[in-house]
Amino acid sequence: MTNTYADTNARIALDTAVARLNIERFCKMLSGEANQTMRRTLVYLIAEENAKLGTLVGALPSDLP
Repeated sequence: MTNTYADTNARIALDTAVARLNIERFCKMLSGEANQTMRRTLVYLIAEENAKLGTLVGALPSDLP
């Protein structure tokens, strides 16, 4: 039998870390990008990951550090 609460929290923690890493990567890419179409795409991706991160952080239990 699996611990669903622990599995869910582990998944949220992993997804949160991935979203933060994606934001960091996309920001670095944006700083060196000259192509306006690619810049718009990166801005969109950063916004998307920020929204995802906001949802994930709100899903974490308050007793976690």
